[in-house]
Amino acid sequence: MIVTPDEQHASQGLQAVATGRPVFIEKPLAASWQAAEHLRRAAAASGSLLQTGLILRYELQHALLQEEVAAGGFGELVSLRAKRNCSAAWFEGVADRAHTVFETLIHDIDLLLWFSGSQASRVMAMERRFGSHLSPEGCFALIQFASGCVGIAETSWFVPGQAPANLITETWQGTIDAELAVVGTRRTAQLRLLDAPLQIWGEQRQHCPDGLLWPQRQGRVLGALREELRDFVTAARSGIPSATASLNQAIGPRPFAWCKTRGPNALVRG
Repeated sequence: MIVTPDEQHASQGLQAVATGRPVFIEKPLAASWQAAEHLRRAAAASGSLLQTGLILRYELQHALLQEEVAAGGFGELVSLRAKRNCSAAWFEGVADRAHTVFETLIHDIDLLLWFSGSQASRVMAMERRFGSHLSPEGCFALIQFASGCVGIAETSWFVPGQAPANLITETWQGTIDAELAVVGTRRTAQLRLLDAPLQIWGEQRQHCPDGLLWPQRQGRVLGALREELRDFVTAARSGIPSATASLNQAIGPRPFAWCKTRGPNALVRG
């Protein structure tokens, strides 16, 4: 299992898959499509079962909603909107190590692909920068899928320190203000990560203990992270790749050729 800093994943992954053993690489699989494809081919050549972390596919509420969408309960999908605004205090730690698209927006891009069941056919993306870091503080994308569904994805690092904390560990705490909205011709749904049923008010700020992603109880990690790793162990034991965290979906087709248009920060498929 490779859970090192993002920029080390590709090189360490190549060394790991060369052993022929099952390999789990935390997201992002690599920093480019080319590097991810290189990993896929190296794993296939050595017989290594390769899987990457797509944690929200294992979160129960997201999984139940996706199953209902996939079963046709929503009719034809009209639009999907995913938002992820993270604690501003976290940004400095990742600002020069990994691009915001790979650090946070990766979750929302995966959700849009998973729920739509379709590949992107047209994309317009923009960013907001307030410093000189490798990563922009905000990334925003409008995506049209081959199915006709329209996706909106946005991520940023602007949650203030006074906001309710929903990720709390012994060494750090903060907030992920995330939501997913699904609009179909027959049904709509909205899922908000921050609206936890358990809220604790104290002398400083409100706490909403995480019960979904990786809650810890009596020294054990539970939730989506546990289910994700359990799925990998099952795949490793059986030799059958995960049906949930598909490597083909994680890497996707060859990326678009991009061209700049309407300003220096706008990108449209060329």
